[in-house]
Amino acid sequence: MAMVFVHYRAAVLAFTYDESWTFNAFVRSDWNSTFWNLDPVANNHILHSLLMKISWNLFGISEYALRIPVLLAHLLYLIMSFKLLKRFFPKYAIWAFLALNFQPYLLDYFVCARGYGLSISFMMAAYYHLLCYWESQKTKSLILLGFFSVLMLWSNFTYLLLLISFLALAFGIIIYKNKSSINHFTALLFLPLAGLLMLYKPIKRLLERGEFFFGGLESFYSDTVLSLSKRMLYDFTDAPIFLSLFPLLVFIFLILAISGIIKNWKKNPKNKISPLFFHLSIFLGPIIGSILLHHLFAKPYLIERTALFILPLSIILIFGVLEYFKNEKGFLRGQRVFVIVFMVFTVFNFSQSINFNYLIDFKEHSDTRNALLNLREIRSVDEQNYFVLGKSKYMNATINFYRFKEELNFLPGSDLRFCNEKGPYPYYYLFAEDIYCIADLNLELVKYFPISDTYLFRNPDFINKN
Repeated sequence: MAMVFVHYRAAVLAFTYDESWTFNAFVRSDWNSTFWNLDPVANNHILHSLLMKISWNLFGISEYALRIPVLLAHLLYLIMSFKLLKRFFPKYAIWAFLALNFQPYLLDYFVCARGYGLSISFMMAAYYHLLCYWESQKTKSLILLGFFSVLMLWSNFTYLLLLISFLALAFGIIIYKNKSSINHFTALLFLPLAGLLMLYKPIKRLLERGEFFFGGLESFYSDTVLSLSKRMLYDFTDAPIFLSLFPLLVFIFLILAISGIIKNWKKNPKNKISPLFFHLSIFLGPIIGSILLHHLFAKPYLIERTALFILPLSIILIFGVLEYFKNEKGFLRGQRVFVIVFMVFTVFNFSQSINFNYLIDFKEHSDTRNALLNLREIRSVDEQNYFVLGKSKYMNATINFYRFKEELNFLPGSDLRFCNEKGPYPYYYLFAEDIYCIADLNLELVKYFPISDTYLFRNPDFINKN
């Protein structure tokens, strides 16, 4: 069901601002520039940009065709999450699988043609092979862990903290299991080091240009926790009590995980590390890293989509705790009740978020395609052959994408020019908060788009005069 939902939305939803920017700036650029990030912008999720370029060349410029890389990533996510849960969460595998795959905000990024979906999928694959190595100590698992960790980072540099967490845990397993041979260390480090060397210059260029600025500066709780919680609920509510429910639940299970790890240490002194330790470490590692980066280097906290990986890691931690305590008699009835309540909430949250009109992070850009197609019709009637469109500042990327895709040659390339700057113009397309800029003009409303809360206006005085 989730797969059908994702594919249908990928086919019908208009391109968002960031997707359009990716296509305009990186996919249409030459391979060398995209790969080495020669025009250093954090919006270039390098592996995804390269895959989108391939998809464009093979399948064309439809929204669905350009989203094929992230749709394939969703398939990998389904496979790896199923394998992970079936092997390490046998009692709660089906419920954990459903919980992981019916998160509306997460599913948005298996539609959106960006690097986030790829990174999440590769994260799950790396997670699986880390636990496989813990069980078997086979070098094959280390090689695959390194491989998927590099792809994860190559898809989105934010995941460097997760790569460090995975490698640190694998390094610890090698030492703990007395497998500290050159073969195991080489298997673990060869691909990650090669990947980091390859990405050194692209990352260095971003740092020199100060591109790692997206995030919050207030606090970890308000910036990371609450922003992600709000998006998880698909902006269903702003009420603090509701936004705090899931974080509170995760905190409770965090305490339970710590108590379970301590209990295991006391119970099994010769085998002190359990899978629960890995669930907790992988969850906490990037979070602690983000907090340290903020306090030591004044880097912004992760927010919304940059913190997206915390959502599946939280669910894995919750079901990891349930799996650990599955044989505790005092917990059995409570576990069943909790799973039922949790799944009811998950299904309700998914059902209230279902839509085929927008992605929650880019709702304001959901009607640019419709507005431009409307504009194509009315400008023909008005005999306006070539003109500048007055617009809100950050509409340039989506306008340029659909100008190229739909061959709207009556429009010049759009820049960051705002509204009536260097105007007046025959037509205006504006966000609701920007319509003040045309208050002194005698305009006709062509169409209001309620989903994106945008307006398309016609300027009869300009048209009649010209």
